Amino acid sequence: MDISSSANAVAPLTQEVDTRNAKLPSCLVNSLRSELQGHILSYLRKYDRLAITATCRNLAVFRADAKRWSANFKLYVRPKTKEELGQTVVRIGCQTQIALKIPIELNLSKIHPSIPELQDIISSNSQFSNRIETLICALQGMIEEAFECFQRLPNLKTLNVSQLDLASFHLLLACKHLNSLTTIDFSYKRIGDKGVSSFAQSVAFPVLSDLNLCGNRIGAIGVRAIAQSMHLRSLTNLDLSWNYLGSNEAIVLAGSEHLTSLTGLNLKRNRICNVGVIALTLSEHFKKLTALNLSWNKIDAGGAIALAGSNHFHALTHLNLSNNAIGSFGVIALTQSHSLVYLSSLNLNQCSVRSDTLNAWRRQHVHINEQGGADT
Repeated sequence: MDISSSANAVAPLTQEVDTRNAKLPSCLVNSLRSELQGHILSYLRKYDRLAITATCRNLAVFRADAKRWSANFKLYVRPKTKEELGQTVVRIGCQTQIALKIPIELNLSKIHPSIPELQDIISSNSQFSNRIETLICALQGMIEEAFECFQRLPNLKTLNVSQLDLASFHLLLACKHLNSLTTIDFSYKRIGDKGVSSFAQSVAFPVLSDLNLCGNRIGAIGVRAIAQSMHLRSLTNLDLSWNYLGSNEAIVLAGSEHLTSLTGLNLKRNRICNVGVIALTLSEHFKKLTALNLSWNKIDAGGAIALAGSNHFHALTHLNLSNNAIGSFGVIALTQSHSLVYLSSLNLNQCSVRSDTLNAWRRQHVHINEQGGADT
């Protein structure tokens, strides 16, 4: 669905505000209508589809639905200049009370504001800062006082760090105003084992559920720190792709008693072989896993057979084994598995699998990604 056709689809919905709130002042009606259409189109640009569950029959319903809509809609603020950001903050501050509960994703990765400027941005308008749930920014060269500005972001849930140095990283871990964060993205920051160990010992993020440590040169020491951390018990998604993990590290993860809430585990582009896969399949701590990515490792048919025979992966729905030498024997084992009963997506791209074996999977009504596509 392109944006032009989406706008046409939005028009009847936004017209509801005009026709069913006829007793409201015309200026308020026009404001409501433009805000509603703007938020819908913002959603369309992000997800390329229209998902409206209900229309507003009157102003009271419009207010009541604001919380429910906030789960589906987000206002994306991605300024290219500091002047544009200032204008956006002022404009959002002038919005009516109707849309004030729709969350904001603030992306500052292109303008790199200085520390005083970052403080001014966050403190200039409380209506704006209170709605920020996602912040994408550089934390390079930050001083301790700068982190006090996070105190003005009470609803911040996601932090994506575009630039980071070691000193600022340790200041971030000591910050007392980020205890509502549920998602942190430290991908490709090269914090290494030392940085990961410090993070695992931090008590700054008590409700953290999603942690991205992709591409951080993590090895045995870092993995052991994660596995032994009591502060990461709330994690549901852990991304350790593009690191230095081998089978020994996989065994350490499999033995962790603190990662039992994981539903998603990404171990793509590591050095895990069959021994590590066997350890994962035998672990009683990963019974909630629904998505497992083991692509680009050193797994062959033996690892696939271990996965097929696991008694603990009953909840698994998405499995990525692409770019491993699984072969037809591995696929046959997966085909005959009585454990992976809920498996709905299997990526076997570049796994040396014969076409007739793939056809056998198709007859089982399981989706197979032969051409790559998105990783699980």
